[in-house]
Formats: sequence, structure tokens, C-alpha cells
Amino acid sequence: MVLASLLVSVGLLSCGKRPSQVSPSPDAFVGGPGTSPGRGEVSEDESTPAPPAPEGVDLALARAIDRKLCRKRGCCVSAIEEAGRDRKGRSLAVATIDAGYGGEASCLVPPPVEPAAFGNGTLDREVYPSRGSEGPPGGKATGAHAREDSHESDGESSQSADESDDSGTEGEPPDDCHPYDYYLVVHAKGKILDRQLLSTACNNGYGAAGVGEDEITVDAEARTFTHTQSGGSSWRWTSQLTVGLDPMRVVSTGRSTFWTLDEDGSSKSQDWNHDTFEGRESWSVPACPDKRKQPDAASGQGDAEGDGPDDGAGATSFEAAIVPRVELPPEFLQGGWRSIALGPCGALVDGDQHGYTVHGGKGSAGDASMRVVMSKDGVLFVEIADDDWTHGGKTWVTEDHLELWLAAPGSAGAEPDCEGAPTGGGSSQWGIRISDGKVFSAFGAPAPLVGVEVVRSGRLARARIPIAGWSNVDDGSTSLAVVYSDSDDGLHQKRLIATSQVKRGQASSLGGVLDLAPAEARCGVKGKRLQIERPPYKGSRDEAVASP
Repeated sequence: MVLASLLVSVGLLSCGKRPSQVSPSPDAFVGGPGTSPGRGEVSEDESTPAPPAPEGVDLALARAIDRKLCRKRGCCVSAIEEAGRDRKGRSLAVATIDAGYGGEASCLVPPPVEPAAFGNGTLDREVYPSRGSEGPPGGKATGAHAREDSHESDGESSQSADESDDSGTEGEPPDDCHPYDYYLVVHAKGKILDRQLLSTACNNGYGAAGVGEDEITVDAEARTFTHTQSGGSSWRWTSQLTVGLDPMRVVSTGRSTFWTLDEDGSSKSQDWNHDTFEGRESWSVPACPDKRKQPDAASGQGDAEGDGPDDGAGATSFEAAIVPRVELPPEFLQGGWRSIALGPCGALVDGDQHGYTVHGGKGSAGDASMRVVMSKDGVLFVEIADDDWTHGGKTWVTEDHLELWLAAPGSAGAEPDCEGAPTGGGSSQWGIRISDGKVFSAFGAPAPLVGVEVVRSGRLARARIPIAGWSNVDDGSTSLAVVYSDSDDGLHQKRLIATSQVKRGQASSLGGVLDLAPAEARCGVKGKRLQIERPPYKGSRDEAVASP
């Protein structure tokens, strides 16, 4: 696997200034010591000497990309990373486009020198993908970004790819950052056959602390592009986006945050893969009783010498497997769930490599496992595999059963300063017996769940559990844990495997649900099994696929 990365940090892209690292040397350009002439800033008889080509750079490809994307737009190609070949055998590359107006020292191919333009160029302004939609006063912007532009097929069009002029014209540079665009370029035999804007960056520090960074990684073997961005102030954050280049799609997303004044007590992270429906989240819960004692310790009222505030002291961390909420096919919802396997559409829990064991020793998928998915209308579907079913125990607790924990809206978290923190409880528990589907109200004595069904066939059992009446499934605030209790003798709970590291009655220990838009991913039926479906990408080629 070959990885190539480019790091663009706030140290390189200082707010409101062209970075010194990309400024030319005094003798690099005609026009005087220390100057960096832009287009239209020198006379016709002056010339720009070409710098030596960077080692390993295909200058012919750089020129072709420059003609395709930057003609009359004041931008240039500053880096090219090979990204493998697509399914048709065509070459893929990711081009970094420096849209910073005048940063010619970073250009692989120096912009051509043009005579000074007549007038101030107001009527010739063109938008950039990373600069919004500003266009000529009183009218629409013209050029490639002003029209709905669909992908060209195999480079076939009324004009050849090299002959067509998709470039725009100069605009005004932003005042607070240096913009970059990252394009996928499909090329063959020296011609640009297609392009797609992947992501953009304009690093103005990304927050009051001025610690912003952009890191770009291209994996030619996996044919992926990854953009990692970080910044913040008191709250620091990092976001990551991975785009698959063939077919075009968002592969995965991730985000993490922490509060600088209490990193141990306020950290959160979430990672999700659209291709595999695998995701994990982690978070910390501040020790609020200890924190409320800190003001006394800080004022010298501590019990022992040296006592003082200890940010994060006693904080508890939790993890959870993310449960997808996804569009499920009608045939599955209308009774097919009784015989159709969840397959990769359900979050996997086996107490070993997937999910969590919250009671008993480490398990294995051969002993017991389950998958969990939620429909758009708030119905949980759970599939359990067990090598030995039990029934006839003294209570439902010692028989094979599911446990469902749900948090009341707003009770699952706390601010890092513990304002509005839950004082305990905040979650309800139900038991669902596998042998007959009977529902039992447990911790918190909640009202019975209605509409629960369980069917069993061989080593598999499937359950349908409506929860829309108990949780705000539409606003993304659902907090839950699904637990399977495995008992091989009908007398004891041998092992409990769960979607999160659930604690009895503690709402802040419950995991979350990720709502997936049908345009991103959905599930279809193939044979007797659900399969992940990724609809074709339909965005404009000069519209970023996504942002980190």
C-alpha cells in the first residue's frame, strides 16, 4: 500500500496573509525584489522563468490540469498524487489546486504572464468552489460553476476535454485564509477525461485558538482520498472524511472533540463506515459530585495539604457500537423480517471482537451473537444466534432473553462543568423472553412495550421491537443499549453481550443511533439476506462531494 500525504497547517496558512513558505525568492520573478506578480500585473514583454520541475512530478499532466481547471481563474496546480486506476483502466490522480491568488511559488506550472487588463475586471469575476457563490454584481456567475454540470462519460463530448474551456475568471481573494481545492482527475494519454471536486480547505485557524490543520492522504491501492481537519478553541475538534474514488462515494466519517479545561471528563469520538455499516463511539462522563467539591478545594478548604481542583478526576469512559437507522425494503418490513437475515445491515455484537461483554467471561460468535438495526419509523430488529436455547427457568432472568435499555430524552449526558447533569436513573429497562416473546418491565418499572414479536427457527431467533413511542427517533437523540443474556442451564446468566458498556440505570452509559440518509446508504434484499446498497453519486463535478 502506498500512501502520500500533504499537511497544510495554520503555521503554513496564516490568517489574512500569504504564507512566507510559499512566497517566491527575490529573483524568482521579474518585477522587483520580494514581489510575486499575479496575472495582469506585469507588462507584455516581461517573462517568468520556469522553476525546475519537482522530482517525480508529471509536468505534462500538471499543464493539462492547469488548462482544464485554472484557465483565467487565477489558480494553479500545486501538487498531484497518483490514485490508482478505475474499473475502466483509466488513470486517477488527486490534484491540489492553490486558489490563493498569487501563490505562484507553490505552482508546479507557473501561470502565464498576461498584459494588464483593461478596467478592473468586475464583469469577469468567477466563483471558486471553496469561496461560496459570489458572482458579478446584479447577475449570475458565469462559467463552469454557474451551471448544473453532469459528469462526462469516458471523456466524450461535443468538444475534446483539452479543447473545452471550463475555467472561469479572476475574483477577489478572501481576507482571512488561503483557499485550496482538491480535485479527482481522470486522465489517459495526456488528456483530462473527467474531474470531480472532492473537498475544499480555507484554513483561517479554524477557531479562536488558531491551531487549525488540514491533512490530505491519498491511498492509490484502496483508491481513496482522506481529508482530516482540526481546530477549535476551548473545545478542540478533529473531523475526518474518506471518499472512495471509484465508484465515487463517501466511505467513512469521523469526529472527535474534547474540552481543553477537562480533557479526561469531556472527550467524545465517533467513527462510521458507510461501506461496512461498522461504527463505534466513545465518550467520557465527568464525575460531577467530585467536581462540585472542587471550588472548596481551590479556596484552601481541602482536607489535606496540597488538595486542589483536579479536572477530570474520577471521570468514567464508555464505548458503544453504533446502531444504524436506515431505510429498509418494504418486503422486509411487511413480514419478511421473520425469515430474512440482517446480514451486514445490522450492527454486530458477539462479545469478542464486536460489541461488549457486560457480564461473564469473554465470548465468541460460535457461542452467541446478535445483530441490531433500526427502521426509519423507529422499529428495532434484532437477530440472535445461540448454540443452545434454554427455557423453563424459575424466572425470565435465568432464561435466554433480550434486555432493552432506553434513556429519557435529555438524560444521557452532562456539560463538562456538570451544569444540568443527571443525578441518577434516567433510563428504563425491559426484558423480552426468547422462548415466547413475553415482555417484562424491569428497572424503572416502565409501562409494557407494545407490539413486540419474537420468532425462532433452529439456532436463530428474530425480534421486532417498536420503540418510537419511547424515544425521539426523529431528532437524533435516541440513547439505547440492546443486551442479549445467554443462559445454558436455565439457572444462571452465563454471559451478557451488549451494544454498549451499559451500567444499570445509568443513562449516560447508553450508546447512540446513527440516522443514514437514503442517498448515502440503504438496505436491500438479496436472496434471504439484507445487503448494503450505495446509490450512485449524483452531485455536480464542481461541487464538493463532502466536507470533513
